[in-house]
Amino acid sequence: MRAPQYKLTTILLALIILISHTFTSCEYQSADSAKFLLVVGKCYYGIDSFKEASVGDIIPINSVVKTSSDDDLAEIEIGKNSVIKLIGKTTVNLVAINDVKLEDGKLLAKIKDKKDFRVRTSYGFASVRGTEFGVIHSSVDEASFFGVFDGSIILSSETKSIEVPKGYWGKIDKTGDVSGPFPLTEEFKRIFGYK
Repeated sequence: MRAPQYKLTTILLALIILISHTFTSCEYQSADSAKFLLVVGKCYYGIDSFKEASVGDIIPINSVVKTSSDDDLAEIEIGKNSVIKLIGKTTVNLVAINDVKLEDGKLLAKIKDKKDFRVRTSYGFASVRGTEFGVIHSSVDEASFFGVFDGSIILSSETKSIEVPKGYWGKIDKTGDVSGPFPLTEEFKRIFGYK
């Protein structure tokens, strides 16, 4: 009579171990984390070393994320319901869940949360709430360009701030000069998939 009891105990113990392993080994995304929604081409991420990105990978805060060529694309969910898209050869640093530094390249941000969110470049930053906008940062042009597709942004350097509304763009150059707003160009819209 003891054999069936041991068998049941062994099965229950194995089931408990299996369930606990499943829950501790699966990656979990909270409102304070980021994950890849789409990867086209080559995309890498990491803090000290890089690994190739796959859809569903959770991205640790303080990670650098980079795409390798002009044909690459990566879409990243940040927090709840907000997305950034890296277009072409782009490098970003996920400083915090609400703070992204664009090192070089093109980034489209669709921020649904009403919390403060910021996209920085080496020349300045855009502060947003519930906004859709594109950023081009070019060390060759020595400038950062911010165009707004929905909502508005506050574009700031150390010396000046301006508001850029929907349908307009602003610029920060390497000296910290902030200019704009100017009507969005067809070229800027095309880069980010807007017509």
